[in-house]
Amino acid sequence: MLYSNTRTLLRSEPNQKRSITASLIQGVYVSERDHQQNRVDHNALALIWWKIFDFELIQLLVDNDVESTIFGAIFEYKPRDNRNENDDIPPQNRPPKYVIAFRDIVAQVSPENVWLTGHSLGAAIALQIGKTMARQGISGIL
Repeated sequence: MLYSNTRTLLRSEPNQKRSITASLIQGVYVSERDHQQNRVDHNALALIWWKIFDFELIQLLVDNDVESTIFGAIFEYKPRDNRNENDDIPPQNRPPKYVIAFRDIVAQVSPENVWLTGHSLGAAIALQIGKTMARQGISGIL
């Protein structure tokens, strides 16, 4: 793995956080390409985009109405060293427990342990989810 301490990257510079979320989004794009080209198992190319930062794919988000298109993914942060993430770290600096990444989205919404992120067209989705979360009283929304 290229990064031995993703936790430090996630707590530091905003540009580094953006780079990590951009990699997760790229992983969603590559997952869709893997799906289109029937690349599976050792032939699939998407895995490296999230594994390098200690994220695991929990679920692909698939639109079954549009040729089973992959439009997003849910990732869970699982550091290799299994240390307690919250030791003496203020909540705003903790790595997210989950990241929900959408293709074609630009927004990032960040309650305490979840980021919504993506690129371009799907920004409306992330914004609506963030607004809904805020209306439901979920704290920490940026």
